[in-house]
Amino acid sequence: MRKSLLLTLLFILIFTFAACGGSQEPVEEAESVEGDTADTTETTDTDAEPATADIVATLTIESWRNDDLTIWQDIIIPAFNAEYPNIEVIFAPTAPAEYNGALNTKLEGGTAGDLITCRPFDASLALFDAGYLASLNDLDGMSNFGSVAKSAWITDDGSDVFCVPMASVIHGFIYNKSIFDEYGLTEPETVDEFFTMLEVVEDAGEYAPLDMGTADQWEAATMGFQNVGPNYWKGEAGRLALISGEAKLTDPEYIAAFEQLASWGNFLPSGFEAQTYPDSQNLFTLGQAAVYPAGSWDISLFNDQADFELGAFKPPVPNAGDDCYISDHTDIALGINANTPNPEAAKIFLNWVASAEFAGLYSNALPGFFSLANVDVSIDDPIAQEFVSWRGECESTIRNSYQILSRGEPNLENELWRVSAQVINGDITPAEAGQQLQDGLESWYAPSAAAGEVAESAVGEDMAEDGYLARAMAGEFDGTVVTVLGTMVDEEQLKFEASFAPFEEATGIDVQYAGSKDFETSINVRVDAGDAPDIADMPQPGLLADLTRGGKVVDVSTFLDMDKLQSNYNQSWLDMATMEGPDGPIMSGVWHRVSAKSMVWYPKAQFDAAGYEVPETWDEMMALTQTIADDGDTAWCIGIESGAATGWVATDWMENIMLRTTSLENYDDWVVGELPFASPEVKNAAEVMSELWLNDDYVYGGVNSIVSTFIGDSPVPMFDDPPKCWFHVQASWITGFFGDGLESGVDYDFFYLPPIDEA
Repeated sequence: MRKSLLLTLLFILIFTFAACGGSQEPVEEAESVEGDTADTTETTDTDAEPATADIVATLTIESWRNDDLTIWQDIIIPAFNAEYPNIEVIFAPTAPAEYNGALNTKLEGGTAGDLITCRPFDASLALFDAGYLASLNDLDGMSNFGSVAKSAWITDDGSDVFCVPMASVIHGFIYNKSIFDEYGLTEPETVDEFFTMLEVVEDAGEYAPLDMGTADQWEAATMGFQNVGPNYWKGEAGRLALISGEAKLTDPEYIAAFEQLASWGNFLPSGFEAQTYPDSQNLFTLGQAAVYPAGSWDISLFNDQADFELGAFKPPVPNAGDDCYISDHTDIALGINANTPNPEAAKIFLNWVASAEFAGLYSNALPGFFSLANVDVSIDDPIAQEFVSWRGECESTIRNSYQILSRGEPNLENELWRVSAQVINGDITPAEAGQQLQDGLESWYAPSAAAGEVAESAVGEDMAEDGYLARAMAGEFDGTVVTVLGTMVDEEQLKFEASFAPFEEATGIDVQYAGSKDFETSINVRVDAGDAPDIADMPQPGLLADLTRGGKVVDVSTFLDMDKLQSNYNQSWLDMATMEGPDGPIMSGVWHRVSAKSMVWYPKAQFDAAGYEVPETWDEMMALTQTIADDGDTAWCIGIESGAATGWVATDWMENIMLRTTSLENYDDWVVGELPFASPEVKNAAEVMSELWLNDDYVYGGVNSIVSTFIGDSPVPMFDDPPKCWFHVQASWITGFFGDGLESGVDYDFFYLPPIDEA
């Protein structure tokens, strides 16, 4: 049977088996206090439908964010009007608790504004289903958002998106650094360390160790259960299992989350049962509490009111070494009133909201509300930056009650408020809490695999390592063998295999790697024989392009989420992985590592002892080469033997010299074959190279040894005593061949191959 070859420019096994779920959000009552998360990153923003001179309009924005009025009036609207002066924008917020009712009344009466601030999930979905929100499928700016970002404002079948995502919020803990310094406390990483830290503060008796009340209830669920819980139910995998019916709220992982909350009661302020959300904020900003279970939306208030330095730590994991998960929750978006008299102006405004300019303005004007656009946003506030940095350390999920599970009664989100507060108060046990929630859910909700598929499809396959990984972690692929062929052998192979060992242990997938010094020959023979590996760790893009043209390579864009890739890679990397197949261009692989080249390695300790100085120009380097020759030594260690791939080291030298002697345009033309090797530019580079390579006085072992010396052996003579050669040009990986007991910066160092033509 013919086997297709999945060639990856870099090892992509984990992503190959990764796909994740999405998230959704529930009830109106739960939406009035804060806002939440999603999935941001980096790509280019799209400016579609530019305003034309004849579009003059006044747009009114409906919103519950009355705290943001000044920011809209002083920062956001003026920035928009700088580009679109003929479109007046009025931000007209309603009190949060009154927003849903007031908005529904206006929409029913035909008096609502042109733009509607959208709460996440079902509240806005209901407005769309009722015909009050317009579909935004044709809005160019929507291309600037990944599927996770859009998940809270898209129909269950994924056919219509109806709001432009604006921001998410992240859960964690904010602490008083002065109190931590006073008691010598450090940020906890595990649950045991967390409670040990709280006990230190409790024993001192001067401050409240943990600052939260249960009078309003919602904090107990939002900053309590949904904050620490994902570390127990494993984020998206557990959340989606709850929707599909594969998990229940009575399962051990949910009871464990409630057990942690039950222990919080020992460390909360006296009278916490009557303490409201504003009370908690005031107590913390007055310096009377050490740690505050937080949503990132609290950051702005604390910056304004606290006169001490703040710190932040992510939710501690149950056990050292556990993977961490954060609640990174889609919260706020902006849609178009389907009955607006100004649809074109509204689209212009929403395309601007989808831009990088808006993302930067909004994220910095409201620290703790994180842009959902695929743009690189620099966040100035250090605490907000700390919160958002956890996306790179942990898997993101959303609150598990917000998608599908709060559409009936009793509403799971509201029930979570109640039971979470009761657990902390000591009124019910963790087991009773789980049972009450499960009984309430089962009274109206019939879980099914279809519901789980709806939940997962709503966010696409790009959260929490994308559903494939969740399925792998659940054991679906246990026992599967995946074969990988690459160039790494010996010590590099051992390190490579060690890097995916945790993946094998967690999934039961057996990754069988084979390394070969004759990779180019091996891969061609195996492909031709119909015995291709599942994955190839491909070091030669040119070879990969040949195999792609021959139809031997799987298009990874057919099973990897492109929004995810675009969020993790600059477009240039994706472009370089896109190659011409027999039926048109495909994405032939995914980069997993790069090596810095143009590095000249030298034996630093002996180089310094000899009194030599690192050259800064090509002429200085050649002069030093001659000096070393005059001293009776050879300056250069050069070897290019690499089995069937012999010669690539020479091409690296030519490329380096071309980059230093001609224009980038000429270099690019040379790469694609439009600048011939017989051109003056290429000939000049070859002549510059030959001055060094073809001089027996400069090359250790003489010119004839270059072809027969293995690339990994060629730098070793630098570390003889005395050195037999002093310089070696190679990428960063070559240090693995230097030998044992050598220390970077002491025994060896590098400088970049100097410029040749300064012009």
